[in-house]
Order: sequence, then structure tokens, then C-alpha cells
Amino acid sequence: MEERLLIQQIIDWSSLHILVGWTNEELYNTQNQFNLLAYDGTNLKYILAILNSMIIMYYHTRTFLDVSLQRFQKVLINAVP
Repeated sequence: MEERLLIQQIIDWSSLHILVGWTNEELYNTQNQFNLLAYDGTNLKYILAILNSMIIMYYHTRTFLDVSLQRFQKVLINAVP
């Protein structure tokens, strides 16, 4: 199976952490998780470290948290041609 990152969608106000894990096993997930596949030559463990960092969590909270609704906006990933 191809290596990939599993990213948990933040849907609960009580947890502001971005949860990202690495796997190369065949796993099935629900609509609350996203799979991030790498281009050839990309080190997914490096991307994993960045996404799990405190600075990205701070940026994500400041950029995408809607305090009035007490929830995060959806962050959509556009396909890169």
C-alpha cells in the first residue's frame, strides 16, 4: 500500500489540535478524515512534522476559527494540475 497521511477534520470546539498520522497500511476511514498522498520524492514524514507543529496549530486557529460559531471553517484542498 502507498504511504499517506491521515488528517482528522476538526469538528469539536473543545479540541483545537490538528491530528495527523502516517501510515502505509490499508485503512478505511469516514468522511471526518482525509488522505494526503505524496508526489514522487516528497518526504511525508517531514510534512507530518510540519502539520503537527505548534506553529501550524497557532496559524490554523487564528486563520480558520470562527469564534462566533465556536467551530472551524472547512479547509478545502484544491487539486493541483
